[in-house]
Amino acid sequence: MNNRQCSQCPNEACCVELLPEGKTRVKVSNAFACMYQESLPEGNISEILNTLEATVRNAASEKGYPEPDKNAFSNVRGAWFEIILAACAWQFAIQQDEDLDLVIVKMPN
Repeated sequence: MNNRQCSQCPNEACCVELLPEGKTRVKVSNAFACMYQESLPEGNISEILNTLEATVRNAASEKGYPEPDKNAFSNVRGAWFEIILAACAWQFAIQQDEDLDLVIVKMPN
């Protein structure tokens, strides 16, 4: 297993890992953190998701791991979408000049 750091992930927590059965696992939160270390994503959500996916594909390739399969990316993109919506909602709330009573709760699927 290749544990060296890839250039896609500037911190120690890489966005991909090789599972014992030889499949590549995408680490949802790590991939998001690698792309947006100290900023929030901006622009078209589809483009943001495509950029995240390309980053993960590049990280897997750079480490010599198999490319994650289509189903893995379907699940991961859904999780990234939730993170993006939560981040945008939170950013909107804190930018308001008035006091807001706001609670963000992750709902089960």
